[in-house]
Amino acid sequence: MRLWRSSFPAMGTRVDLIGWGGDGMGIVNALVGLVARHEDLWSAFRPASEVSRLNAAARTSAPYVKVSAATDRLLTDAVALSRATGGAFNPLVGPLVALWDVKGFERAVASGREPPPAPSGQRIAAALALVRSSVLRRSPDAPAWALVADEADAGGLAPSVDLGAIAKGRTADEARDLAVSMGAKGVLVSVGTSSVSAAGSRPDSTPWRIGVRDPGGPAAQWTRSFPLPCPAAAGEGVPVAPGASAGQGDADAFSAAEDDWSGGRASCAGGVRGGGVPGAGTGPLLGSLSTSGDNLGALPVIAGILRETTRETEWVRDGSQAHPLIRNHIIDPRNGRPGALVRRQVSVVAASGVLAEALSTALMVAPDDCIDEAAVAAWAHGRGIEGAWRIM
Repeated sequence: MRLWRSSFPAMGTRVDLIGWGGDGMGIVNALVGLVARHEDLWSAFRPASEVSRLNAAARTSAPYVKVSAATDRLLTDAVALSRATGGAFNPLVGPLVALWDVKGFERAVASGREPPPAPSGQRIAAALALVRSSVLRRSPDAPAWALVADEADAGGLAPSVDLGAIAKGRTADEARDLAVSMGAKGVLVSVGTSSVSAAGSRPDSTPWRIGVRDPGGPAAQWTRSFPLPCPAAAGEGVPVAPGASAGQGDADAFSAAEDDWSGGRASCAGGVRGGGVPGAGTGPLLGSLSTSGDNLGALPVIAGILRETTRETEWVRDGSQAHPLIRNHIIDPRNGRPGALVRRQVSVVAASGVLAEALSTALMVAPDDCIDEAAVAAWAHGRGIEGAWRIM
């Protein structure tokens, strides 16, 4: 049985589809349409999307925006999982990212220019008022949402919601499930290098495998791999020798050779660790992967600073304190500052791409015990899915 595959740009990244069984052309066309519909709903870069309309309405006297059932569900998930992570995952973090001008900092560092200064504590406090959970509100009468900030003066900033990460996870999952419903015997969907969902196996009955790279290593080198779907219990990760990364480069070169997907990177610990899953045995299969990372460490100037600095120091270079974003360009929405953890990358597998995305995002700025297992279980039960998850 031959594999069918397709790669195309969408959601600000590249989407890769690979599978077998069913009408391959028909399945691919259906999945392309699904991805396009989701992008139309949730892209913050499309003025007519429901997310963009919600953000625009935040500056008006009538902030409530009626949304589709799909967006209503995704916003509800975002609120629940933000609470389950103690706010370490927060879809409202946009004003803080804008305040710190993370993109401007990245451009300055990449070009060797002086980065913009860090914001004052007063401005951070004003922006924090815009990322409180109470800002995002749902109407009790209809699937309508609003962004309502209590503080009038936020330094010119306005509240905004960004569903980018969990939207990719939801899209990968729904594309996978649609392919299976159309007759695919095995399928792997990757939305960028961060959101991967898989079902079934390869035609030879071997599992799909995900290759991971070291955060500081070359882009074309992977260090280990693991199956997807994978068992919920820890211990199924398989270390492998470094080798060529499959699935990189031009879309036409996407391959299922050595590893089926190698977009993820290994977590800082380097090995497989269990998380959120008590007990022994294989348990349920987890078919969704999310990888979150701080890619600034790959820039030579940042890598040089990191090599000269230990975790215990105050990140000082040339006798003066370095810009806080050098340590971590992921903003912790709980305190409005760059994450205190020196964690370059986290990969999480779960039964849901939305859950995996929320947890991997949270774990970039918070320790593992920030996750409220009871809250995750309650959310998963309400969605009719397994609440198990693992850090890979």
